Amino acid sequence: MLAQKSRRKKKKSAISNYGSSDGEFP
Repeated sequence: MLAQKSRRKKKKSAISNYGSSDGEFP
C-alpha cells in the first residue's frame, strides 16, 4: 500500500532528488 504511493512519489522526486535516502517527500 505505502510502497505503491512511495514509489510513485519517488519517481517524480528521483529527478530532483536522485540519490536521496528519503523515499517520501512532503
